[in-house]
Amino acid sequence: MRRTLVLTAAAALAVPAVAAGAGGSIPLSPCATPGQPRAAEAGALARLVNATRAAAGRRPLRFTRGLTRMAARRSLTQVAAGRMSHGRGLGWAPRGRMAGENLALAPDPATAMQVMLQSPAHRALLLSRAWRQAGVGAVRTCDGTVYTVGFLR
Repeated sequence: MRRTLVLTAAAALAVPAVAAGAGGSIPLSPCATPGQPRAAEAGALARLVNATRAAAGRRPLRFTRGLTRMAARRSLTQVAAGRMSHGRGLGWAPRGRMAGENLALAPDPATAMQVMLQSPAHRALLLSRAWRQAGVGAVRTCDGTVYTVGFLR
């Protein structure tokens, strides 16, 4: 029997370095300009994810174009809504596939990674042996950059 299992971690806020509770949301300050995608920052966080996994003895993830586009759309949606939260499930996860998502608001990729590693739920998702593929999106807003890391088995 095939079933979809979706795992999410609570959104992390880099300054101050705390994580929101499960199902919680973090408001984003309204900006005069719309959020701007940051491919270089997303790529830097993707490299940090695999470096962190390698240091923990985990295999690297394959960052796909499709999951990267999904993650960028998720970050854009968060910024446009003025709120960072997981909402109801991960609509991007294919049926029958296990998926996970980490969200972070941080000034840069290194800080986003540091805050995710300080949160037990984020750390568990980042280092899970279940994942094979991932995508990272980054969108700049007035409060920092909204990072979305999507994982797929």
